[in-house]
Amino acid sequence: MEWVTLKSIFTAAAITAGLGGCTALETYAPAGYKWRTVAARIKAEESIYRDCAQSKPSCPSPLMTEWQRKIKEAAGKPPKEQLDIINGFINERPYMEEEENYGRRDYWASPLEFFMNGGDCEDYAIAKYVSLRRLGFTAEQMRLHVIKHEDGNHAILSVRLGDETYFLDNIFSTPVTKESIGHYKFLQSVNDQRFVIHNLF
Repeated sequence: MEWVTLKSIFTAAAITAGLGGCTALETYAPAGYKWRTVAARIKAEESIYRDCAQSKPSCPSPLMTEWQRKIKEAAGKPPKEQLDIINGFINERPYMEEEENYGRRDYWASPLEFFMNGGDCEDYAIAKYVSLRRLGFTAEQMRLHVIKHEDGNHAILSVRLGDETYFLDNIFSTPVTKESIGHYKFLQSVNDQRFVIHNLF
């Protein structure tokens, strides 16, 4: 396994469509490239997040204000409790196929888009990643993983706390450890700093 910078763009063979309809990952587009595109939108939305945190009329959605309140609620609590709060709140959002939302597959949504429209597996993971970054978790503690399941493709977020790694998955109501996802095959991993392709051959 070799970590590379997000400036690197890889190509890979297509894999089959998704777990629970998670067709965003059907084309196996490199996660590093997909992350860079959504990261740019997240950066552009920062002023909106601040407005929603202050409950300003310019906040475009009550759910965005609720999200910021949930982050404030989690602030100062033990890290594992913060994972529980964020994972539970994000998982309550409605699951929506990107073809319904955006008229195409392979679209990774920003938190604003997710809270406005709902989303699929990687959108949950992205919203959790951004939430935890705002709580002070570092990029190095977290990875957004593209995985393969016996039923297809999926995306989850991992968070390292000390010697334990927790996986935040929209399928599970609470963060789980690796024992619960031993059947997952990790394909790609990405965060703000790095990108890796696993098991390419």
